[in-house]
Amino acid sequence: MWRIDPESFLLHYQLDRRFLAMLVVHWAVLGSTYFIAARYFDLARQQERLAQERFHQAQEEERLLIARELHDVLAHSLTLIKVQANAGIIAGRVDSEAAQDALATIREGADSALEEVRGIVTALRSTGPSALKPTEQLEHTEGIIDGFRAAGLKIAAHLPVTYEAPALTQLALVRIISEGLTNALRHQGPGTHVEVELALADAARITLTSTNPSPTPSEVTGSGVGLIGVEERAHALGGRLERSGDATKFILRAELPLQKENRV
Repeated sequence: MWRIDPESFLLHYQLDRRFLAMLVVHWAVLGSTYFIAARYFDLARQQERLAQERFHQAQEEERLLIARELHDVLAHSLTLIKVQANAGIIAGRVDSEAAQDALATIREGADSALEEVRGIVTALRSTGPSALKPTEQLEHTEGIIDGFRAAGLKIAAHLPVTYEAPALTQLALVRIISEGLTNALRHQGPGTHVEVELALADAARITLTSTNPSPTPSEVTGSGVGLIGVEERAHALGGRLERSGDATKFILRAELPLQKENRV
């Protein structure tokens, strides 16, 4: 520091160690504060970026969920309606009673599809958890199978006596059965023999084998997203889905884990 000699009144520079120590401490504090603040803001930016990525991922998953639900609800219902409409057109020429039966089946299929779509819309518009309960469970399997029998499939179903499985697992199994039967009707046609085997033990195992030596595929082919959707369902529940074959014989097989503590 600059000091004045009290005797000679000369100005000279003198190093003050206390001042030097304070200066060092001052800049050390400033430097530490700067680096801590920079690190904090960097972490904040990273957390914000991760939050945005999770948000966009959640949006994408929600979009896929809605698309999957709508497809699974409407695909098999509309397929049955189309088949029954064709049957009604043919039967109407010679058998008015058969035509009325076909129209009644179409009405029931349309009512069922509308009810499920309304359930999805209600769940999306509601903030309450009760509206998100899966609507279709394994107890509805017989009704679904009967609908496909009426459309022309020859189905042999081997189902358990009781259905002890989590609600989401039951919904996934119902969707897999519906998708397998829809594909059989769409790609192999009426008259196809389908064997449905469902077992609930340490895991839920479902196998659909559809056979038709002379397949008559529908004029409107599927987009393939149905199988992708049920495969995504299986993976989301920790399971797996396999498919193989062609129009004469097709096998759809899935295995889903069962957790006893979550059974309903």
